Amino acid sequence: MTRKIALVGASCSGKTSLLEGLRDTLGSSCTFVEEAARKVIGEQELVRLEPLERQLRIFEAGYEAYFQMEPNVSETTFFDRTPICGLAYVEELKAYKELEELERRCQKLVFHMAFLLEPLPLEDDGLRTLNNKRRLKLAEQHHFFYKKFGIETINVPLASVESRVDFIVKTLTLE
Repeated sequence: MTRKIALVGASCSGKTSLLEGLRDTLGSSCTFVEEAARKVIGEQELVRLEPLERQLRIFEAGYEAYFQMEPNVSETTFFDRTPICGLAYVEELKAYKELEELERRCQKLVFHMAFLLEPLPLEDDGLRTLNNKRRLKLAEQHHFFYKKFGIETINVPLASVESRVDFIVKTLTLE
């Protein structure tokens, strides 16, 4: 059975850079699933949607990506954010009816563990709209939701990409 590993953190925490670093280090021995939100956010029409509709669209893209994975492609699959992360954004919008349904759907997702990344200093890439206070709150909520689903969470030290990659590889090797 494939170990599914989530890389979790608020916007600008280094998830994508870490995924690329893991890909460079581990190569074809693992599978790497890029953040679905990046693909969806790039769609022009998404900008015009209401915040809840936008978050639901991002959730759906991540959910579909999870189930479109080829079974047992490799021993370990790393995900740059997962639909579970989307629960924090929907909760922030106080969309409790939708949140309940998404939580029910997330029960079908299986992750071996989640590596939690602290937010890095904010960089303006033209895509992110979060301030530091909001990013920290969302990071706390990500942790809450992974714990709620019984997924082991491990805090990744704030360090260079290379050091973070080494930390994750060593952690997985010791298991």
